[in-house]
Amino acid sequence: KLVNVFRLIMPYLVSSIMAIWHAFSYADMVSKIFSYLQIAYTLIEEQEGRKRSPDDYISFVSLLADPRYC
Repeated sequence: KLVNVFRLIMPYLVSSIMAIWHAFSYADMVSKIFSYLQIAYTLIEEQEGRKRSPDDYISFVSLLADPRYC
């Protein structure tokens, strides 16, 4: 009986695990893209002569709204 129950729920378990894995994968990808954008934004700002302090954060929304980077 236990084997039958296991066979019955196994596809749902695998499906749930895959969904969780894809969610974490997507979050990791978005995080990496944001990190690359921050690096690019910092380099452009430094080329324009503005020095950034270590605690100066970059707002993703303001980055998207900035016409220089669109």
